[in-house]
Amino acid sequence: AEDGIRDYKVTGVQRVLFRSEFTRQIWAGLGHRAASLGTLGVVRPEGAQYGALTTPDPVSLHRMLQDLADGGITHLAMEASSHGLDQFRLDGVRLAAGAFNNLGRDHLDYHPTMEAYLAAKLRLFEALLAPGQPAVVNADGPYADRAAVAARARGLALSTTGVAGETLRLKGVTRDGFAQRLNIEVAGRQREIRVDLVGDYQAGNALVAAGLAIACGADRKSTRLNSSHLVISYAVFCLK
Repeated sequence: AEDGIRDYKVTGVQRVLFRSEFTRQIWAGLGHRAASLGTLGVVRPEGAQYGALTTPDPVSLHRMLQDLADGGITHLAMEASSHGLDQFRLDGVRLAAGAFNNLGRDHLDYHPTMEAYLAAKLRLFEALLAPGQPAVVNADGPYADRAAVAARARGLALSTTGVAGETLRLKGVTRDGFAQRLNIEVAGRQREIRVDLVGDYQAGNALVAAGLAIACGADRKSTRLNSSHLVISYAVFCLK
């Protein structure tokens, strides 16, 4: 990223825009000037600017990064689309961390096989992150093992989330009207947080976003508390 911005990439398909936006909201709740970049365009404290591509072309991307840095943004969560990874649009961007959530069948119009689709996604771990940098994997997805193997082979600092996760382990979910209470085990302690969103996938999204924040130095207790205030903008409802 441009000087002054810590750049976190989020890859995975189903509702990836939630994870990048959730990560932005967590950082903002911790007092950082944070932005997200992806399906919704650029979302920053001053508002949103909508774009055409999840991952812009390299020239447009670096222009956006410079604009964010000039505007005082210090933390950016960006969606890393399989198209962008496969077409090397993200090469040359200095990253701080990356995450892999899952793999569906959303873009088989572009990728000839699921193996090719997975290979494009794993470039985030295998080529773009440097050894020693944090990698967060949702351990509950069918390709989680492959992502974890790629992260370890690269020498990344692996964190896992979800029911099968080791860093943020989801022990149970209790529905609470249009919200849900998550029972989480973190650092050997049981915690409960209320997330004002419904759906198992949203619980997973919140944990991946919190995992990214924690992996990059955020205080675990503060991150946990801020995760309880995640919201969806009206634009996301229109896209569902």
